[in-house]
Amino acid sequence: MQHNDLDALIRQISQQCGDPAAAARLKARMQNPEQQRAARSMLRQHGASLEQAMQHMQAGDTEGAKQIMQRTMQTPEGAQLAQQIARLMGR
Repeated sequence: MQHNDLDALIRQISQQCGDPAAAARLKARMQNPEQQRAARSMLRQHGASLEQAMQHMQAGDTEGAKQIMQRTMQTPEGAQLAQQIARLMGR
């Protein structure tokens, strides 16, 4: 997944949660070296799945994207990412 793909994913997450500032918070959090390592690990292991989910979202297939993300979030890295995103979204 390319850098701008990650930016697009961050924007989509922000739009989905209805919080325009969420993308900026997520990007700021990703400046932390520990978070960058976790993100790189997640992308190495699940980059293709994340890209597929983003493609489903762009095509309007939210159910397909949801299924892919559910499988991804069942991994330790995916669960960690989900927790970080939830904290950033105030959930």
